[in-house]
Amino acid sequence: MNTTKIEWVRNPDGTQGYTLNPITGCLGPDGLRCPYCFAHRLANGRLMLRYLANNNHISVLASEDPFYPRFWPDKLKEIPDGRPRGIFLCSMGEWAGPWVPKAWQDAIFAAIDAHPEHTFYLLTKQAQNLALFSPYPDNCRVGISATNAEEAYQRTDYLAGIKAKVKFISFEPLLGEPEGNYGQLVEVMQSVHWVIIGACTGLKVELLRLLDTDLKPQVDNLKLVKWKGNIWTLQPKVKWVEDIARAADEAGIKVFLKDSLYDLLMDIPHDDLYWETMSDLRQEVP
Repeated sequence: MNTTKIEWVRNPDGTQGYTLNPITGCLGPDGLRCPYCFAHRLANGRLMLRYLANNNHISVLASEDPFYPRFWPDKLKEIPDGRPRGIFLCSMGEWAGPWVPKAWQDAIFAAIDAHPEHTFYLLTKQAQNLALFSPYPDNCRVGISATNAEEAYQRTDYLAGIKAKVKFISFEPLLGEPEGNYGQLVEVMQSVHWVIIGACTGLKVELLRLLDTDLKPQVDNLKLVKWKGNIWTLQPKVKWVEDIARAADEAGIKVFLKDSLYDLLMDIPHDDLYWETMSDLRQEVP
């Protein structure tokens, strides 16, 4: 278990939380992996040999694919007793995919039940499978990931149908406009307790590579901006962020703006009534 740099993963006392990866790897929402996935990039980089050495998988295909789903049961033994912590489970993989053996998922929920003092974050693109695990333990925060409004509308329908104390949407990376009826966006926000918004980040060459994928029509609308060190961002339109935040405010839920949006939002003219009170990013947690 490692302290994470993911800003929205917080311990109950507000300090930075942790990540733990009892499941790694993913086969993609529709059998195709997301071209912007940081976990896939790491699995095929500095983590490759370590992942390939793990034979706890379900297919011979894994022998040549470090990002093929794998189970790491000993990781669950790293969950400590004592001081309450916030723990993001499976940040390096997809825990709810139809390819994930039920025994792996059962082991994760057994660990969650065994540690009611901790808060566990579960995030998925496989929203259609969320109902299989409902009702969720009260110490779970259950979320769906979306890059645009179409994905959010579709996946939130599944999220709305489950029982969980805290439900959230992560627009990260935000790659497309929250198009359509603004009232529909507000309705989506009313079915959750929290929304997270962030830009696509990575090496410049990696972000430019997205222009050669099916994401090109969306990525062409984004601004490539150097962020920190050798990391760059694809900044969404300010209006996209504003529409989501306004809808969240209208629904009365928390808004968390990731650090990757700082330069974008700090450049907003001070006469903009919606943002004028922002001396820093809104980073609210439920």
